[in-house]
Amino acid sequence: MASTRAELLQRGAEISEVQDMGGIAFAYFSDPDGNRWVMQEATPPRVKEAFQR
Repeated sequence: MASTRAELLQRGAEISEVQDMGGIAFAYFSDPDGNRWVMQEATPPRVKEAFQR
């Protein structure tokens, strides 16, 4: 998600910081027409389980 956020910033988008909600990360931005968008990334369960051990 960090690389996608960086690309959007480079292209001039105003995008929020990534918010990690414990395995699901979000970032928010608006398009030129004012529509609000949410980028979401989920951590695969096998990766999440590996960190909980």
